[in-house]
Amino acid sequence: MNMDKTILESLPKLQVVQSDYPQQLGNFSVTFLFQIINAISDPIFIKDRQHRWVLFNNAFCDLMGRDREELIGKSDSDFFSKAEADELWEKDELIFTSGISCEHEEYLTDAFDITNLIAAKKSVFTDETGNQFLVGVIRDITERKITEEALRKSEAKIQKISANAPGMLYHFVMHPDGSFTMPYVSSGCYELYGLKPEVIQADPTSIIMVCHPEEREAFHQSIVVSAQTLEPWNWEGRIILPNGEIKWLRGESRPEKQANGSIAWYGLLVDVTRRKQAEEALTVAYAQMEKSVQERTNELAASQQKLELLIQNVPLAIIEWNSNYEIQLWNPAAEKIFGYSQSEVLGQNFSFLVPESARENVNQVLEELLTQSSNNWNINENITKDGKTIICEWYNTQLVAGEGEVISVASMGLDITARKKAEKKQANLVTILEATSDCVAIFNPEGNYIYMNRAGRRMMGMSEEEDISKTHFMVAVPDSMRPTIKREMSKLFDKGIWKAETALKRLDGTEIPVSQVIMVHKSEVGKIELISSIARDITVSKQAEAELKSTLAELQQAQMQLIQTEKMSSLGQLVAGVAHEINNPTNFIYGNLNHAHGFTQDLLTLVQLYQKYYPQPATEIQTFAEEIDLDFVIQDLPKLLQSMKAGTQRIREIVVGLRTFSRMDEADMKEVNIHEGIESTLMIIEHRLKQTPARPEIEVIKKYGNLPLVECYAGQLNQVFMNILTNGIDALEEAIVFSNSSLSSKSELIDKPQITISTKAVEKNQVQICITDNGLGISEKIKQRIFDPFFTTKPIGKGTGMGLSISYQIITERHGGSLQCFSQTPQGSSFVITIPLRQRKINLDVLS
Repeated sequence: MNMDKTILESLPKLQVVQSDYPQQLGNFSVTFLFQIINAISDPIFIKDRQHRWVLFNNAFCDLMGRDREELIGKSDSDFFSKAEADELWEKDELIFTSGISCEHEEYLTDAFDITNLIAAKKSVFTDETGNQFLVGVIRDITERKITEEALRKSEAKIQKISANAPGMLYHFVMHPDGSFTMPYVSSGCYELYGLKPEVIQADPTSIIMVCHPEEREAFHQSIVVSAQTLEPWNWEGRIILPNGEIKWLRGESRPEKQANGSIAWYGLLVDVTRRKQAEEALTVAYAQMEKSVQERTNELAASQQKLELLIQNVPLAIIEWNSNYEIQLWNPAAEKIFGYSQSEVLGQNFSFLVPESARENVNQVLEELLTQSSNNWNINENITKDGKTIICEWYNTQLVAGEGEVISVASMGLDITARKKAEKKQANLVTILEATSDCVAIFNPEGNYIYMNRAGRRMMGMSEEEDISKTHFMVAVPDSMRPTIKREMSKLFDKGIWKAETALKRLDGTEIPVSQVIMVHKSEVGKIELISSIARDITVSKQAEAELKSTLAELQQAQMQLIQTEKMSSLGQLVAGVAHEINNPTNFIYGNLNHAHGFTQDLLTLVQLYQKYYPQPATEIQTFAEEIDLDFVIQDLPKLLQSMKAGTQRIREIVVGLRTFSRMDEADMKEVNIHEGIESTLMIIEHRLKQTPARPEIEVIKKYGNLPLVECYAGQLNQVFMNILTNGIDALEEAIVFSNSSLSSKSELIDKPQITISTKAVEKNQVQICITDNGLGISEKIKQRIFDPFFTTKPIGKGTGMGLSISYQIITERHGGSLQCFSQTPQGSSFVITIPLRQRKINLDVLS
């Protein structure tokens, strides 16, 4: 106790050395600062120059497994082996002598001879009289390592048994109220019942109701007898599946009486239909399955025994409660803290532990635990058996089944009433706050700062001497975020804590992204006393996040360009190849039609001369002339040849249009006739303009101006025309479908769909092409994203979202022009293309 008194007397002096603004430290209580330190789940301790512990938080007591009175004034040699104590002494002495902070991981053996893996950080501080103190922060990472390994092994075993065991493994529970559940059903249930595990777990009666009517009563009676006698359950009988199939099943399990009065059966159901033909083989299979179940039962029993030993010896109060808030587990530490024995509380609603004033808040916390997939931590008042009100710190952990269902909650409680005795530890707590690299600030209910640590002042750009007592915390809030912060602060007073990623504004106006936690500290009667803020600079992580988003956008852009380029290249080659193959035979036919026409005329003249000079031909000739209707042939044959000539001429025009659209011979920039490109594109999509059963023909109105030749990439420009025109056709078809529905109004009816194409020369040596449809138009929200890559409003399979994005790049990047969309619902849409007559000499490789 003398040592503790000495260190307390030196703490105010230490405060003066470490801080040039002591006046602000007097504006808050030591209790409050000690609450902050004890709220930290990591163990924290302070040693004097003789390596004795003079101050530590509750987490350090938990780690050591000792009460505070057992640790104060003691050293490592009092609790650890000589080798471990000497090693710790040497490391701490090096920090004392060098003054250099140390961070490392090491194994630590506590008073229960349990070795834990910890991560520790230690720093040394000196007051003005030369007294040195070592401050250490410890994080126990043993439990995480053990839990991960145990979980991995447990899951592997369960999966192996479930996957290899024939039939259906199950866990059947009959509760004291007569209800029953099946917490576990293996995947083998599908082979037996044709039902998936989750279906059976949701409704266990689904497998009971399929029992054969003649054996249903015996099935129920076998369960009742097993429950009453706790004898193994053995049943063999028939089931009738919905499809009429009858199976023989055999089930075996051993009942276990649970602490809460429930009875659990862990067992196996197998299909024994073939046993009638193979009795001996089934006996062997049954023995193997019995062995597997027994091994699993033994494993579960061993695990249960280890868990019970841990619960019985841990110094924390451990209370398990189910979804009905009924206590299922009550360890000795809970008996010590609250005064109730296990027999007094099991099966009881634990509301008797919560005073009326805190019941609403506690009920809210409990409801969140059962309905949300998250654990939580809270502090609230509790009542002991003798009526004493204590304050406990609770760590609540959900116990979740394999399917994600919360089956119960384990609450670990710690009596923190003794923290009231820590009011004299103010200077030590401030020292710890000054050692952190996060910005820690405290302000009064009016919002004025009363404390900010060194890291916070550096982050804000303040000097250590600057008086902040009249500075409002909103000066650190960027203007754009002030409405949000004000709104959240009003909620904070009710919730007590607020966490978010936000930003701090430095005195020079620059902003720093931070991860911030703001807490409200209230008195025992609920009055707000202080508000604290902890902010961590996350500039580096934000920069990394921005770089990742930028890289992803670039990858998407490159992928889109590669896909579209390959697509259009393949399409151009296909169109050019088809045009070439059609052109040769068409030219042959077209060139010989004139000769065929002349020969035909000569033959017809010869026939007419025969008719003139031999009016009475032979009977056979006359009969054949009548059969072939010679007069009709003479009259129709010239018309037929003329139709063939017109058809071949149309084919030649189509070939020319295909070659113009593909532009395979014009991959480079050349001067071209824009109107030819538009016409070739219209020829390609002519089939889509024609009338269909669902709509009338789409009329194309051409308003061509007098344009000179334009220097451009003709093939790419034709691609733009194609994309815009096909989008226009799609828009008109959707508009017609909508106008025919009951949802449309008179103003939205479309009787005559039209697409208008107009061209003209504009100022500054530019040409403008405008493509307009009279559809329903595009909403402002969609229009803002219409040129974004992969954005589409079409159903899956009808659009990729790349057409207009590629078109925009072709016009703006490849041609130095502009592509704009003008639309007003329901008055149609217009796409206006503006490109220069002549292109500047630019580095095309860079643009590519």
